[in-house]
Amino acid sequence: MAIIGDIETLHHLFGKTIELESLHCAILNICNPNHPLNQKLLSLKKGEQFKEDLDHGIFVIGHCYQLKSEPFFESHQEYFDFQIVIKGYEHFLFGLPKNFQEKIPYDSSKDLIVWESQTAAYNQVKLCANDMIIFAPYDIHSAGFGTGEETQESVYKVIFKVPTKYIKHKL
Repeated sequence: MAIIGDIETLHHLFGKTIELESLHCAILNICNPNHPLNQKLLSLKKGEQFKEDLDHGIFVIGHCYQLKSEPFFESHQEYFDFQIVIKGYEHFLFGLPKNFQEKIPYDSSKDLIVWESQTAAYNQVKLCANDMIIFAPYDIHSAGFGTGEETQESVYKVIFKVPTKYIKHKL
């Protein structure tokens, strides 16, 4: 299931390998208001995005978009999603595969499976600036969700796509 916290409290996750240390450095950079990637992100207009390749096959996607009222559930196979809100807030919905039905099968060109909820049995969390949520490939999730007047709000966020081979599951 997803890992949720702010960047400071999750720093201990990144000291295990060179690749994760590199990812942590990139995360700290994009959260720094003086860093060019942060400035690039905050200069986006609603509906715009960019993609930057980083080291080790990791890449980052920066977005600015308006919150939506209808969830779009997805999962991936090749990457973990490290999603970080830089400015604004958004709700994330996520749950277990047993509560969803596959709507569109896996598309390897997009690393994407689209799902629909079979029940209302999913979790919801609201993330604000400098909060991060990490989704594993088996986590079905929907981002950019808002309710009522929140759908008028814009969020600036980044998603670091990290190849699954760099993440080791050990408790």
